[in-house]
Amino acid sequence: MRIAHLSDTHLGHMRYGKVVPETGINQREQDVYDAFERVVDGILADEPDIVVHTGDLFDSPRPANRAVYHAARQIRRIVERDIPLVLISGNHSTPRLRATGSLFALLGEFFGGVHAVYSAQYEKLVTRGVAFHAMPHCFSQEELEAQVAQISPDPTARYNIALLHVGIRGFREFRMAEANEQILGEDQLPKAMDCVLLGHYHKHVSLQPGVWYAGSIERFSFGEVGQTKGYCLFDPEDPQPQFREIPVRPMLDLDPIDATEMDADDLLEAMAGRLQAQPLSGAIVRLGLRHVPPATRANLDLRQLRDLVADALHFAIRWEREGDGPEEKEVSSGTFRPLEDEWRSFMETADVHGRDRSALTRAGLEYLTSVVGEDEPDAVDLFGS
Repeated sequence: MRIAHLSDTHLGHMRYGKVVPETGINQREQDVYDAFERVVDGILADEPDIVVHTGDLFDSPRPANRAVYHAARQIRRIVERDIPLVLISGNHSTPRLRATGSLFALLGEFFGGVHAVYSAQYEKLVTRGVAFHAMPHCFSQEELEAQVAQISPDPTARYNIALLHVGIRGFREFRMAEANEQILGEDQLPKAMDCVLLGHYHKHVSLQPGVWYAGSIERFSFGEVGQTKGYCLFDPEDPQPQFREIPVRPMLDLDPIDATEMDADDLLEAMAGRLQAQPLSGAIVRLGLRHVPPATRANLDLRQLRDLVADALHFAIRWEREGDGPEEKEVSSGTFRPLEDEWRSFMETADVHGRDRSALTRAGLEYLTSVVGEDEPDAVDLFGS
């Protein structure tokens, strides 16, 4: 038996202000649809017995019609081959309120062969002799832990496979630093399973034999620079995932330039040299600048770089300012936080005047993710007006 495992497709994800000229669709949104189609192409070529998706099919709990269309189109290709699809909802695809309906209800109703688990509680599904112990995103950490504790193997099943959309805390940590993510200790994972398939963490990685993340199908942040994207194929008799890589848009986070002793001309020359050495065509690119003297920054004419980066999809500059605290310097040394993370950090200590801090944090995150083309703090987009 062969099972295909994919995760974190985030259909409907938008970023930056570029659109596909022929359609007007946000280019990054289209990139994700294209990646999803390539994954399904590969899965169908592999002819698995079952396909599993471990969460965040959509980038939001209320996806746009276009995202729903692309999901339905690829799901139909799978089930038309008589391949069952088992999927769980993740933190991005789960409504914040219990009373809010879920689009996942329609998937199982309109597509025969689709088994969707989305009601924030553990469910066991059996298909083709495999018992899938499906644990979708819950409304609270406490509910998650209580539900996971109920999972036990089905002795009548040929194989027992657990599905979860969580971060993992153990000798190493696997998390996305999102406000509503849920974390389990490695020792809290379901026991006596043939394998445990995980979603949420965007890098494909094995935690231990039989336990792994498939990773996301595209790069969604600069924290994913250098990561390969795709899906996994495995035989539960010997659960060693074979990773099937797909091509995705290049993303470059260039080594920062230390401008301590540079004037504006020197810095422009150094930036040009750094950029000329890179394959920028179609890429998402960021260049960090450290310790730029105020006079140098004031005299820096970034328009002189436009021709160099004209073929990139997106180019931004990230500044590391004098006087930043140690945490900010550590972040800026290589992995830069998106605006959502800045909001979370602010809300950890902000005076909320007696309001619900968690609710305010979630509301802010929902607003930020609804804005098309948002840039990171202190970033300069040379393609802007």
